Amino acid sequence: MVSVQTSMQWDPVALSKYNKMLNLIPVFHRRLAKEVVNKKAEQMALARGSTSVEESDIVKSFLTEVPKAFIV
Repeated sequence: MVSVQTSMQWDPVALSKYNKMLNLIPVFHRRLAKEVVNKKAEQMALARGSTSVEESDIVKSFLTEVPKAFIV
C-alpha cells in the first residue's frame, strides 16, 4: 500500500481505490506517479474550495498526470 503524506484529508474509500490504481503502474514509475498525482489531486480539491481530496480529484489527476503507457 502506498501511503499519502499530506495535510489534507483524503476520502478513505477513494484512497483505497487510488492505491489499487498505483499498484498497476510499473514499480519503477510508481513513486513519480504518486508524487504528481498527490500534488495535482490536492490542487484540484483546493480549487473546488475543499479541504479534502475526493475520488473525482484523484481520478482526474491520475488521468491527466500519468502517461497512458504506464497504465496497465
